[in-house]
Amino acid sequence: MSEFVDLTEDFKTSKTIAVSYTKRDLLLYALGIGETDLRFTYEDSDDFSVFPTFPIVLPFTGTENDVAGFPSEAMAEGAVMPGLPGTKFLLDGERYLEIVRPLPAEASEFRMTSRLVGVHKKGKGALVESESVIEDANGVAYVRMRSGAFLVGANGLKTAANRTLSPFQFRNVSPM
Repeated sequence: MSEFVDLTEDFKTSKTIAVSYTKRDLLLYALGIGETDLRFTYEDSDDFSVFPTFPIVLPFTGTENDVAGFPSEAMAEGAVMPGLPGTKFLLDGERYLEIVRPLPAEASEFRMTSRLVGVHKKGKGALVESESVIEDANGVAYVRMRSGAFLVGANGLKTAANRTLSPFQFRNVSPM
């Protein structure tokens, strides 16, 4: 048996979960982050919209329409973390968000597909990168998210085995 972890199958696997939201979810999110612009906080505004960072919560809530526990069912079902020996705990590291097209301001249901895209030995652990894409039932992408987490104590990785399948690149767009 090799002393190193083989992640070949982890890189081939993706997980898909259902995600949804209501206008109430959009309003609570906007108010919760202190937003005051009526297009995000008043549902009868002519230009009522989804606040751009709202999709970050969908991997945590899934289809839950009440307070979600932690870790939530959606987190457990959609997780693409490799099982690395020695891991003591996970630290959330970074999140990148690309709005491919704005999410509708009406209650909506989507699917979110997540996959492992990178594992890198870093000091006394490993940096794990995953990518999630939120799509409608027709496969039209709305949001692409890249997340990084540090697995404290993770070992069993060869430095040469570190890889990223698709480097994250920001599109050149103007901020809102």
